[in-house]
Amino acid sequence: MSGHVLLVEDDVAVSASITAQVRALGHPIVTAPSAELALDEAREQPPAVVLLDLHLPGMDGLDLLPRLLELDPQPRVVVITANPTAENAIDAMARGAAAHLVKPLDLEQLEPLLADLFSQTQPPKADSPNAAQLVGTSAPMLELGRRIGALARTESTVLIRGESGTGKELVARAIHDRSARGSGPFVAVSCAALPDSLIEAELFGHEKGAFTGAHQARAGRVERAEGGTLFLDEVGELTPLAQGKLLRFLEERVFERVGAGRGAPQRADVRVLAATHVPLERAVEAGDFRQDLYFRLNVVQLEVPPLRERLDDLPQLVEHFVGQAARPPRLAPEVLAALRERPWPGNVRQLRNTIEAARVNLGDGAELRVAHLPPAQTADPDQGIAAAVAVAVRHAASQAPPPSDLHAALRAEFERSLIATALELCDQNQVAASQLLGMNRATFRRKMASYGLG
Repeated sequence: MSGHVLLVEDDVAVSASITAQVRALGHPIVTAPSAELALDEAREQPPAVVLLDLHLPGMDGLDLLPRLLELDPQPRVVVITANPTAENAIDAMARGAAAHLVKPLDLEQLEPLLADLFSQTQPPKADSPNAAQLVGTSAPMLELGRRIGALARTESTVLIRGESGTGKELVARAIHDRSARGSGPFVAVSCAALPDSLIEAELFGHEKGAFTGAHQARAGRVERAEGGTLFLDEVGELTPLAQGKLLRFLEERVFERVGAGRGAPQRADVRVLAATHVPLERAVEAGDFRQDLYFRLNVVQLEVPPLRERLDDLPQLVEHFVGQAARPPRLAPEVLAALRERPWPGNVRQLRNTIEAARVNLGDGAELRVAHLPPAQTADPDQGIAAAVAVAVRHAASQAPPPSDLHAALRAEFERSLIATALELCDQNQVAASQLLGMNRATFRRKMASYGLG
């Protein structure tokens, strides 16, 4: 693709530096110090690539971006900023930016990017004003923001992976809000919270009289997500029957309400996003999750970083949660240092709960101090041991040759003891116990029944 670079930058020194870099790479470049002048330049001489500063006098870069693409959908727009955040990275990518770079620009990064952009064309992208809020400016969050923005421009099914409490549903909402479906419904389904007998009816709805208590017809989550996004949280907990129904829907985009009878399928226009905190590959290997369904869900995979890998975001996250109070207290300087030392096994959700508890302990005080923080919560050592042993047992079961009857009996007794211990540690909460052992819920319940623990 022939053409030139249009640099939109109001800082004279920065503009001169970037201009020299671009020219050194052999590309012609035109500069504009404001959004209005940039539009004039783009109308007169359409650029091939635009380097766009977000912070401009008057109209800002995010507002200028879609207007540039309205003039000509071909330019590849690279957003540049000295103060990067996950939010502006997501917004820029969702509005049609091809990349998001941090000033000062790295020549080694800029050279291959420009070479790639000059060889491509830019598809148009509609603007999406509403957005779920992601807090953070760390490198992992900026990369997550870039990927969310890019995925928002597609209709791909996405499997969102990450530990409990990392914000997987928030990520799903961010993808939805910035997509062409953003004005449509976002319907979340907690697969782990639905009993086996209700999963199918919850997903696909039911007709009047379909089962005892069905006094009237009811639309399911799929119908309610029409024109929008269906988010399946902890999708690995679906029962085999529900997995088959979901697979058919993903393949054909048709479904039937429970009790509708044969020959009455309905079509639905929904995008599916799914999330899991455990590796589904392991469930597939164990025969607890359909491989064909896994491939249908895992079209694109998105990993949400744990809090321990983005501790640079801690001050912003704390400020965000403290600011939710009616009268936000001041934060003593040592509080952040104390919070940074904690392990955060519950991730951002645990941090939010910690700040909420601290605010309660503070009462009507004006300054939140270390003394107001609740005790640090760490993974129970017994739980950690149980989980580690469970992983070892699963690995041994998959790697070892066929055992003798004695070995099988010993392993079964050990597994029974492990499941009983997990239930005791989790106060008989089956969902929590299955998650502790890294087991699919259906497998966990089946083993409970076989060992007489149900």
